[in-house]
Amino acid sequence: MTLINLINIYSRYLNKSEEILKLSARDNKEFSDKKRELLDDIIQKINNQGGEIIDKYIKPLICALSKSINRDNSIKFKLELEATTKSRLIINTAAGLGQTVFEVGLNIHPLFSIPYIPSSSIKGALRSYIKRNNYGSEKERIFGEKDRIGEIFIFDAYPIAFKNRLVEGEVTTSIYGADKDTIEEHKASPNPVIYPCIAKDVRFKFIIALKDNSLQLEVTEYFYNMVKEGIGAKTLLGYGELER
Repeated sequence: MTLINLINIYSRYLNKSEEILKLSARDNKEFSDKKRELLDDIIQKINNQGGEIIDKYIKPLICALSKSINRDNSIKFKLELEATTKSRLIINTAAGLGQTVFEVGLNIHPLFSIPYIPSSSIKGALRSYIKRNNYGSEKERIFGEKDRIGEIFIFDAYPIAFKNRLVEGEVTTSIYGADKDTIEEHKASPNPVIYPCIAKDVRFKFIIALKDNSLQLEVTEYFYNMVKEGIGAKTLLGYGELER
C-alpha cells in the first residue's frame, strides 16, 4: 500500500458530511441514520488500514525523527517513552475530524489518517500536572519563563500498536440541553451524541528531547504520573488514562 492508495479519512469525511449537513434541518431521522453510517464508515476504514499505516509509515517516521534529534547538538538527552490507553481517549473535541457533524471531534492525522496526540496537548497536560502538584520551581525550570526558554521539546505522539481497534464509537446522551437554566423533569428530552474516540489498548510512542540531561528522571516520573491521571477531554470521567 502506498500513500496514494490510502483511503484518506479527511477527504472521505468532507465528501459525505456536506450531504449530511443539508439533511439536518429537514429530516431528523434520516440525519441521525446518516451520521451513524458515516461514523461506522470512518471507524471501519481507520481500523482496517491502521496496522499497515503504522508499520509502513509511522514507525519509520518515528525512527527518522529520533535520528534527527540525535544530530541536534543542543539536545543532551532524548526520552522515548511508551504508554497504552487504559480507557478511551478523546483529543481535540472542539476542532478535530467529525466536529461539524458529530459535535465532538477527534484528532486525525490529515496525511496518514490515524489518530495521534499533538505535542501541544501533551505539553499542556504535563505543565498542568506539575503546577497542580506544587512543583512551581520545576515548572519554570522545565518550561521556561517569559525571559528564558524551556529545557524540553515535546513531539507529537503516534500509535505504534493496538490490540483490537484503533478507534471506536462513543455516545453521550444529553437529557436537558445546555441552553436550559432550570431542570424540568417533565420536559426531559434525551439527545444521544455519537462520535469517534481512540480505543482502549492502543500503545503510543512519546518523544521528549531534553537540553539538560539532569532532568531525565524527573520528567519521566512527571510524564507517567500525568498520563496515569489522564490526557485529553473528560479525564474526570475516567477517559484518557494511559499506563506503561
